[in-house]
Amino acid sequence: SESALTVWLRGPLAQFAGWAELMAGDAGAAERELRAGYHVLSEIGEVAWLSTVAAILGEAVYQQGRLDEADELANVSESVTAPDDVYSHVTWRAVRAKVHGRRGEAEPAERLAREAVALAETGDFLHLQWYALMTLAEVLQLLGRGSEAGDAARAAVAVAERKGSVVGVRTGRAFLERLAGVSAG
Repeated sequence: SESALTVWLRGPLAQFAGWAELMAGDAGAAERELRAGYHVLSEIGEVAWLSTVAAILGEAVYQQGRLDEADELANVSESVTAPDDVYSHVTWRAVRAKVHGRRGEAEPAERLAREAVALAETGDFLHLQWYALMTLAEVLQLLGRGSEAGDAARAAVAVAERKGSVVGVRTGRAFLERLAGVSAG
């Protein structure tokens, strides 16, 4: 049916396209892919996919430095996420953790990042585990805890290697190199 196709194009397909652009380092393109899906899903009241699309859109917006908007999208995702939707629960927590981290709010930043990692580890979706661990690494780095950030990033690289994700490995290693440069500088 037409509505099923609309949901597919604006839900799962928008998510895949959004992640692909984020992994390629183009948060602006990811935002465009996800925003179209977000609007349509909102209009038709399709909340099962909206929860995840909103959270990933929050990540794309966060990567462009728009913290208030990222936080708002995490709130939208949280408000419509089903209790058993691990993917959305991990993603909105990760976005909100990083927003708190950028704002120097250590306690909620670390708590949410560690919750995201724990939730991601309940499933076998390796991309989600990688993302949660990279989030924890970024949060710990923002909080000035470089050696712990390095541990989290190394764990993320190990997950990416298990998945065979070249981009995930490269992203994790680049983070570790920046971390080493900061501590050496």
